[in-house]
Amino acid sequence: MIKVKLVEHKGKKSLELHENDWSTFSKCCETIEQVFDGLIENKERLPSPAALADVYITYHLKNGSVDIDFDEAWGIDIFCSSDSLLASLKDAMDSSHDFKICT
Repeated sequence: MIKVKLVEHKGKKSLELHENDWSTFSKCCETIEQVFDGLIENKERLPSPAALADVYITYHLKNGSVDIDFDEAWGIDIFCSSDSLLASLKDAMDSSHDFKICT
């Protein structure tokens, strides 16, 4: 079970995983794509200025965006443009067999 933590930094909530492997990152991306199926207008992979090992993907949705950042040193962070998008993703992860939401 992959632990996911709901965190708040500078008034912005996000989901944080202290996992730094490609398979966990892929599961997160799959979950985002399942939760927001039909709402994704574009998937954009951006080079991250922080480190060459980083992968940063933005899912542009009809009603906002979801960003996922994979950093080999720190883990995975998922940011949503609204609390409702974050809540939908958190609920889906919490009800899956792969993830466990921790507070």
